[in-house]
Amino acid sequence: MIRLQEPELKPGEDHSAWQESWNEDEHMLAHTPPGYRLSLIEIAQIKRILLDDMPADLRLRFFQTMNDRVYGLL
Repeated sequence: MIRLQEPELKPGEDHSAWQESWNEDEHMLAHTPPGYRLSLIEIAQIKRILLDDMPADLRLRFFQTMNDRVYGLL
């Protein structure tokens, strides 16, 4: 789980103790290049869409559309 707010730290304070308290998700997000964050969000949205009930033909069209994307997310 990702914490929504970081603690109030003064400009000269050492951030290493706070960074050592990060969980795996927070550590990954802190060291992930910005371009990949958008991909993570898009993948999460796609997973959410696929959880909904939809007819087989619509699901197939959805997968074909995802396959035809220029930058090849899936």
